[in-house]
Amino acid sequence: MASRRSVEAYGQYGTAEHMHPLGIRLLSSVLDNIPFVTAMIPLILKIGTQLFPNTGGLDEAAYHSYLIKESLPLWWNLVLGTCLGGNGTIIGASANVVVAGFSEKTRSPLNFKNYLSYGFPMMLVSIALSSAYIYLRYLYK
Repeated sequence: MASRRSVEAYGQYGTAEHMHPLGIRLLSSVLDNIPFVTAMIPLILKIGTQLFPNTGGLDEAAYHSYLIKESLPLWWNLVLGTCLGGNGTIIGASANVVVAGFSEKTRSPLNFKNYLSYGFPMMLVSIALSSAYIYLRYLYK
């Protein structure tokens, strides 16, 4: 029930906090994933505390565990969004940059435009599937 509430409220908080699922994925395609995730963790915790306030008088450690459990859709969206969103461009993930460097030693080096023509459509498909998974997993139990 709480996870369902998290998914249903996601649109409201996503818009208000610039945490929309598509926004995460698109930003991850042009930003390095590790600093992006590091910056988003406090934001997800804040959204979680707004969705699930500590009304049961739990101590801090118990409330933190409860908060993480109940806001799992938000966490999964961040994880899948940054991982799969990073595949959209050559600069979206460190592994993409490494592969581009290796490709310079071949007869057909990988440039930004060439990578974008293959990577971005594949990213769109993978993020659509991951969004459907999150929606179905947490809305229909």
